[in-house]
Amino acid sequence: MVEELCFLPMPASGLKSRARSKVAPMREVVTRVNRAISAIRQLWAGQLDDDLLTTTEWPAKTMSPNGQQAADHLLQTIGSAIQRKPPNAPVGAAALRRQRGAGNYSLSPSATKTSAIPKRGDIWPADIAAIALPPGDIQPVSLASTSRRAGELLNNYEKTMLKTSTERKQILKKQAESAEIPYVDPNIQKGIYELALRMAMGKMLAGVSQPMSTVGLFTVVKKILECGAIVLRLVFDQRIPNTLWQEPKWAPLSGPGALSSIDLSVEARDNPLTHLEVATGDIPDYYYRLGLPLGMAKWFCLPNVEVGKLCDMLKEKGEHDIADRLMAEAGGKRSGSVGLQVPPMGWSWAVVLAQFNIQDVIMTTTLDGKLILTPERCITEGAPPPQISTEIRVAHYEYIDDYGLLVLTTGESENLRIRLAQAVRDHLTANGFPVHKEVGGEEMVSLGHVIGGRPPLVMPAEEKLWLAVECLWELGRGGQGLPAQVESVVSLSTWMMMVRRGALSVYAETYDWIRVHREEKAIRQIPKEVRRELMAVSALLPLSRQELTAPWFDTVFMFDASDTGAGVCETPAS
Repeated sequence: MVEELCFLPMPASGLKSRARSKVAPMREVVTRVNRAISAIRQLWAGQLDDDLLTTTEWPAKTMSPNGQQAADHLLQTIGSAIQRKPPNAPVGAAALRRQRGAGNYSLSPSATKTSAIPKRGDIWPADIAAIALPPGDIQPVSLASTSRRAGELLNNYEKTMLKTSTERKQILKKQAESAEIPYVDPNIQKGIYELALRMAMGKMLAGVSQPMSTVGLFTVVKKILECGAIVLRLVFDQRIPNTLWQEPKWAPLSGPGALSSIDLSVEARDNPLTHLEVATGDIPDYYYRLGLPLGMAKWFCLPNVEVGKLCDMLKEKGEHDIADRLMAEAGGKRSGSVGLQVPPMGWSWAVVLAQFNIQDVIMTTTLDGKLILTPERCITEGAPPPQISTEIRVAHYEYIDDYGLLVLTTGESENLRIRLAQAVRDHLTANGFPVHKEVGGEEMVSLGHVIGGRPPLVMPAEEKLWLAVECLWELGRGGQGLPAQVESVVSLSTWMMMVRRGALSVYAETYDWIRVHREEKAIRQIPKEVRRELMAVSALLPLSRQELTAPWFDTVFMFDASDTGAGVCETPAS
């Protein structure tokens, strides 16, 4: 069918401005469809060429019925994506500025043209007062009490999580010989007691009599306020301390690929009145609510902090209870230290423990006295998807501090989605994990993707989709960019392509180029091989969607390839 797919004719723009404005939307649709056709034909030929780099309008041809059917599908899919495009979506260079974080806020008066422009996630010089830390009313909850799987690890962590004492001694000896220590931002070094005071008041610390390992500390941009003020996120450099721990267990995370594998085709055929409803929520300050066993704090000590001096500072602030607790935990030794009693971001086991906890709490939620959100109903990347039907109407997914519920509604008077979402929220709250940003309906945005609608789809959220499309096209067309920005845009697009995993095969030279140049801070010329891939992905991204009610194809294909050949076979599905 690809050989029969031809380019579409471009509608005439017209001579008058009113005529041009009327035909402009259709010209955009045809342009983007022809770009997609070009990318598809190149991939079918087995090699990308310069067509997208050099061509702006393609010659149209009369198509066969099969070719026309494929073209109509592209028109419908890309046209639908364009209809959902935000009206103020930036294009060209403006998209690159938006993706870098520029243009969303006013820089301070002292900023100059050479000032670095921060964006979310950038490593940024620390300012103790600007670091977002948990409010004092948060009380960490023992992970061992709320999560069975986390408890099995933590209750015997020296055997289940740490490397053996012999291995640790060898590692520590090599680190001592090479003078390797975790990185600490210079501003944090100067203000370490000020930071420790804030962390102690946020219930993040425990007293330690004998430190075993220290953490590194630096900050990244969490968000930028309208006034231009930067809010920072505290991150822990655990690259060196992580070497003392075993490889973590697999984290059963959800994602867009798992969500798009849900199959509602049978229900759409047999029960056309059913529709999908979605409920989502997340837990604020989640990591700060996860309590580690007291004995683990010695592995996550703050550098150069004596518990005695910190307790004196706490008492000056009137925090006598916290000071007394820290000193008691340190065995009364003023020369003792303080360590984290919550999982540090950067610790190799943090994501696993956080994921185990949110899943285990949600899976113990009951509705009408029954466990409904069982492990078999969990939507997980790399695992078989649960079957949702009129008999078993619910499924759930979790991604660290985010969660979602999928409910097949049958038109009955009861609203299962509302009742189930309420039950989950109440159960999380009762276990010490309050919920915010809770929303529900037929279509929601979660994990950067739209989920639901009629028919139910999984597709990238519009704002991020068109930002990625424009950034990729501009980087490919312009032929130059910051390696860090290329990597950021590629990462964003690969997350979107999880919905259509076949598209991941487009990137090849791009990964190598990023790997070679990722540490470079200057703008670089982007080689033609990489530009071809960036523009091909830009052309294909609007097609990255899955319709969950789509019927199964009646032919099964099997294919394989090597450096010297390829083969394809087919058989009727049965």
